[in-house]
Amino acid sequence: MSRLKPFIRLTILAVAVSVGWPVISFGQTILNQVSPVTVAHVQARFIGAFKQGGMSGVVTDVQACYDATTDAKTTQNEDAVAACLLYDYAVVLSDTGWRQAAVARGLSDPGPTSPYLSEQAWTARLAIYVPVPFGDDTAAFGPYFGNAPQQISDAFAASMAN
Repeated sequence: MSRLKPFIRLTILAVAVSVGWPVISFGQTILNQVSPVTVAHVQARFIGAFKQGGMSGVVTDVQACYDATTDAKTTQNEDAVAACLLYDYAVVLSDTGWRQAAVARGLSDPGPTSPYLSEQAWTARLAIYVPVPFGDDTAAFGPYFGNAPQQISDAFAASMAN
């Protein structure tokens, strides 16, 4: 999964460039860093959604997270939208990790579990939701989350082993 991090960073950079966002900004980011409480909440939500409805349930829950927090895509819900982005990011990492594990075992890449988890869909969601909590400083997306998406993905994988 560590090979995915550069892919995600490049995807974010590509989205920023393609929609004309400044990649390097001297402005201020709206948010500073994800809290451990948010990480724990997202982790529990991901595991719970999967146990209740599998990946289809998770995908539905990720979109429900966005829908509940982005009425008219306002910037009044920065923390909530950032939590949804964290959730989404961890789900995309997990799905990609499963695919990479299949390839490592000699199987063909099965593709995303859902079209919602495709690279194109993920890139489209980034273009919509990243500006809400990060404003013009889209380069702050990665540092804000740090390794939290990977931690959540790893905790999810460990919960499935039990």
